[in-house]
Amino acid sequence: TFTGAISDEELIRYYRSASFGVFPSHIEGWGYGASECLDFGIPVIVSTAPSLIEASGGLMPAIDSNDQASWYAAIRRMAEDADWRSSLTERIAKQHRPTPASASWAAIKAGLQASASLRPKS
Repeated sequence: TFTGAISDEELIRYYRSASFGVFPSHIEGWGYGASECLDFGIPVIVSTAPSLIEASGGLMPAIDSNDQASWYAAIRRMAEDADWRSSLTERIAKQHRPTPASASWAAIKAGLQASASLRPKS
């Protein structure tokens, strides 16, 4: 289902009602969706795109985006194997630490300041 633009409240409802997430991206810029799944305690299958591996902290199953057979098998297992899904949910609860927005922005600001200080002065 493609919903188009939705409010933050609707997005939160979607996350809270999801059993798991799937991000088979060939290319992914930031991996926000995958990290948001973890923030809501939702298991997620990601591609091996580096940003998705980083966003999911290496905690979730990762599959090459071109490997259709493995994607099919993993999605089917996630849908049918409640024990596996539960073990991933437990892994999230034990090992995932969400980064508050304020900490993310502070890191971005620090990175930009560091980058600016490396520029040659003219």
